[in-house]
Amino acid sequence: MFAMTNVDGPTSTFRDHLRSLCEKADRLAAHTAARRMTEEVREMVSDIHHLVKVCEREWSKAVEIFEAEIRELRLENEMLKAKGSLHESVFEDSDDGIVITTKAGNFLAVNQGFVHLVGCRTKQEVLAGKIQDFYANPRQRVQMRRKVDRSGVATNFELKLRRIDGSEVDTLHTINVRLDRDGRVSGYQGIMRDITEQKLARKALQEARDELQIRVQERTAELAEANARLKAEIAERARAQEALILSEERIRAIFEAATECIFIKNRSLKYTLVNPYMANLLEMPASDIIGRVDEELFGHEAGQHLRQVDQRVLAGETIEEEHTRPVKGLPTTFLDVRSPIRDSKGQIIGICGISRNITDRNRIFSLNEGMADEYLSPAMRASLARASVAANSDLTVLIEGESGSGKDYLARYIHNNSRRSGGPFYAINCAAITEGLAESELFGHEAGAYTGAIRRKRGLVELAEGGTLLLNEIGELSPPIQAKLLTFLDTFSFTRVGGEKNVTVNVRIMAATNRDLSQAVSRGEFRRDLFFRLNVYRIRVPPLRERLADIPVLTRQIVGQLARELRLTAELDIRPEDMEKLMQYSWPGNVRELKNVLERSVMLSEGPSLRLDSLEPAEPNEIESTWGVGFPPSSSITSVIEKLRRHFIDLALQRTDGNKCAAARILGISRYALKRQMKALKME
Repeated sequence: MFAMTNVDGPTSTFRDHLRSLCEKADRLAAHTAARRMTEEVREMVSDIHHLVKVCEREWSKAVEIFEAEIRELRLENEMLKAKGSLHESVFEDSDDGIVITTKAGNFLAVNQGFVHLVGCRTKQEVLAGKIQDFYANPRQRVQMRRKVDRSGVATNFELKLRRIDGSEVDTLHTINVRLDRDGRVSGYQGIMRDITEQKLARKALQEARDELQIRVQERTAELAEANARLKAEIAERARAQEALILSEERIRAIFEAATECIFIKNRSLKYTLVNPYMANLLEMPASDIIGRVDEELFGHEAGQHLRQVDQRVLAGETIEEEHTRPVKGLPTTFLDVRSPIRDSKGQIIGICGISRNITDRNRIFSLNEGMADEYLSPAMRASLARASVAANSDLTVLIEGESGSGKDYLARYIHNNSRRSGGPFYAINCAAITEGLAESELFGHEAGAYTGAIRRKRGLVELAEGGTLLLNEIGELSPPIQAKLLTFLDTFSFTRVGGEKNVTVNVRIMAATNRDLSQAVSRGEFRRDLFFRLNVYRIRVPPLRERLADIPVLTRQIVGQLARELRLTAELDIRPEDMEKLMQYSWPGNVRELKNVLERSVMLSEGPSLRLDSLEPAEPNEIESTWGVGFPPSSSITSVIEKLRRHFIDLALQRTDGNKCAAARILGISRYALKRQMKALKME
C-alpha cells in the first residue's frame, strides 16, 4: 500500500516523510471508516503504524551510524589533504630527481631536482620531451624496464643520463610501476640520484684500496725479506757470538800466557787489569797492582814520564817508545806500546798497553861515565865537559868532527846521561839514504802513499818517542827535507808521507856533521834558518890524532867489546911495543880506523896477545877520505862534478890548515888556478 521513496536529503527530511506517510494513512483510515471501513482496514492501519515506528527506530540507528561514518570520512579527507600537501612539498623540495611517466615514456610530472639533474632551466623544457631522450645508453634503460615489468620495482640501478648540454652524469635509479584500476601497468615513477661525486669518491677509494693493497703486498714482501735478513742476522750473530766466545777464550789464553806485560788503565791512570807476567815481574799480586798509579810502582821520576805519555794517549794518540824504569831496584828497559780504549760512542775511556822487556837486547858500543873519567887528553875532556852540560838539558846539540871521530858515540853519551836515558836512542846517516827515501825514513808514510807502500810505516822521528834521534851527516840532506825538518823543530809535529793526520812527538834532536855548515850556508847548500835552529849548542869532537893519549883507554874498551861479541874466554892484551905503534900512528880514519885495526888483529892473532904487524905509520897530517855518489844521480853530472871538486878542495885546505899555496901543491895545480876554482865554486 505504501511505497518508500529514495531520500537524498539529510536525516530530518527523511523523518518528515515518515510523519507525512503516517498522517496520510490516518486520513485514509478515517476516510475509509467513513465509508464503512472494515476491520481488516483498521488492522492494516495499525500494522502500518507499528511498522512506521519500527522503521523510525531502525532509521535512527542507521542515521547515527551514517553520521559517524561521515565524521570519519571527513577526518580521513582532512588527513589525505595534509598528506597530499606533505607529498607535494617532498616532491618539489627533494634534491633527487623524481619523475612520473606513462608507459610510453611521456612525462606526467617532474620535480625541480630532475630539472637540475638534466641541466634544463624549466619543467616545461623537460615535459616537452620523453624520458628516453635523457638516457645515454638505451640498452641499459631497456634492461631496467624489463626488470621493472617483471618484478614491479628496480632499485639501485646505475645509469648515465645525458644532460641537455650533451654531458653525461652518473645516476642511481629506483623505479616503480604505476597500475590502473584493472591492475595493468599504466606508467612508471622513479627517483634518480646524482652519484657522480660518489663514483669519483668510490673510484678514488678503490684506487686507494688498490694502492694500499699494492703497498701491503710490497710491505709484506719487505717484511718477508726483513724477516729473512733478521733470521740470517740472528744466525750470523749466533755464529759471531760463538766466535766471540772463542776469541775471548783465545785472548784470555794469550793474556795469561804472554811473556810481555799487558795492562789496562782507566782515565785516572790507575791500573784496572794486569796479566800474570806483569805481576810476576813486579813480584806483586795482581790485586795489589790494580788501583795503583805508575808513581807508586816505578818511582816519581819514571812515573811522571809515563803520566805525560798516558795523557797524550788519552788525547787520542797511539805511542810506541822505549823507556827504562826501575823494577825491583834494577833499571829495566821496556818497549812500550800504548793505545786509547774507546767505547761504542767513540769516547776514550782508558788505555791499553803492552810492555816488552828488552833490557837484554845488545846495544852498540858507547861511552859511560866511568870510562869517560879515564880519558887523559885535554881536548876530549873539554868535549866531555860540554857534553855533560848538554846532558842536563833538552837543548838541540850540533856535534862537529871528522868522519870516524866518534860523534855518534858522544851523542849516545849525552843521551845516556840525560833524563831521556830511559827512552830509545836512534841514529841515521843522512848521507846513506837517497833523497826520495829520506822523508819516509825520517817521518814515515801511510799505506798507499807511493808504489810499494803496502802498509803504514813509522819513521825514526816517531820511533824515538821519549828519547833521542841523532841526524848524522845532516849536511847531506836535500833542501825539501831541510824545510820539513825545520818545521818539525819548530812545532815537534809532522805528517807522514801521504797522510793527513798531524802527529806530535816528544823527542830530542841532535845533529852531527863532518862538514863546516857555516861554509855550506854561505854557498847556498844548507838552509841558514835550519843552521841557526840546529846550532843552539855546538860540541866539537877532536880527531884521534889530537887525543893520542886516549888510545890506551880506547884500545881497552874496543878489545873488551870485541871479546864479548866473539865470546872469547881468554883476556886479550897488547904488547907495549905495539901500543907504542898505535900511539905513533896519525889515524886519518880516527876511532873507526882504530877499531878496524884492532878487530883485524883479534881475528889474525892466534893467542891472547894481539899482533899489529900490519899497521904502517903515515904522515902526521895525512887524511883519508871517501866520497860516494849513487847512480843515477839525483842531479846533473855537472852538479856532481862541482860537488866533487869542492870536496877535494875542502880536504886540501883541511890538510894545510887553510894554506892555499900548500893546498894547491897537494891538488897539483897552481895557486892562481885554485883561486879561480874557488871563485867559480863560490868558496871564498
